[in-house]
Amino acid sequence: MDVQAKIQEALVLGRGDVSKAVRALQDLCAKDERLLRALVQPFLPGILAHAIQKAVGAAGGTVRQAGAPIAAPQMVQKNGLTVVRGQTGRRPQAVPTSVLDALLEKLGQDLPVKQMEPAKRPRSGADIAAMIGMDPSAPIPPTKAGKRHQASIHVLAKSFKR
Repeated sequence: MDVQAKIQEALVLGRGDVSKAVRALQDLCAKDERLLRALVQPFLPGILAHAIQKAVGAAGGTVRQAGAPIAAPQMVQKNGLTVVRGQTGRRPQAVPTSVLDALLEKLGQDLPVKQMEPAKRPRSGADIAAMIGMDPSAPIPPTKAGKRHQASIHVLAKSFKR
């Protein structure tokens, strides 16, 4: 099966428009199962892997052979914490709240608590200049346009008066 020839035929049927060519190729695949198989063949492993991952996700992340017994996880105490032995993968089991409470209590004893001061609101331009690292005693930039700028604006205004 010459897939490239069928793709070219779909482009001719679609008159160069990609979306029309795609629809034409869909119609050709609906009529010819061999063409569909030839087009899908390179992508089949990815499609199958996606289907398996979707099924595993729907099963809660665990897959076992039919009839195989479910093994209970081994819980081991280490340094006062409960550890699940042999646990791998992306979905860890939930840690009991008593373990989390003990961990947070232990961490809380060692952490120094520092109270943050509320941010001061600037009251003047000098306060703002000090906040952004500028010299508060520096002269304020001029708010009026310079002579050259004023002259340019007058020339522009006169040219539009006509």
